[in-house]
Amino acid sequence: MKWAFVMYAIIGFQESNQLQQVISWNLPFQTMGQCIGFHNKNQIQLRQGVITHGAEVYGKTPYVKEMGCVRAEAYAQSPNELPTLRDRQKLFEGGPSI
Repeated sequence: MKWAFVMYAIIGFQESNQLQQVISWNLPFQTMGQCIGFHNKNQIQLRQGVITHGAEVYGKTPYVKEMGCVRAEAYAQSPNELPTLRDRQKLFEGGPSI
C-alpha cells in the first residue's frame, strides 16, 4: 500500500453543474501539518495552478470549489483504481465568483 498526505481540490465549471476532484501525488507530505503549512504559505499559487490544470485537462475554465489536504491510500491492485481518501481537512471554500 502506498499512502501520503496530499493536496486535493474540487473544481467546478461555470457552464455546467459538473464537479471534478483532483489530488496531487506530486506534492506528498509525511504529516497533515506539513501539508496544511504548505497550503497556507502557497495558497494563491496553488489555486492558480489548479485552475490552469483544470483548463488544460477538461478544456473548460474551472473555478476552485474546495481545496485542502487529505490522506490518500492507494492499493495498486489495478492501474485505474482510485485511492481511498481519509481525514480530509478543508482549507479553502470558494465558488464561481472567486
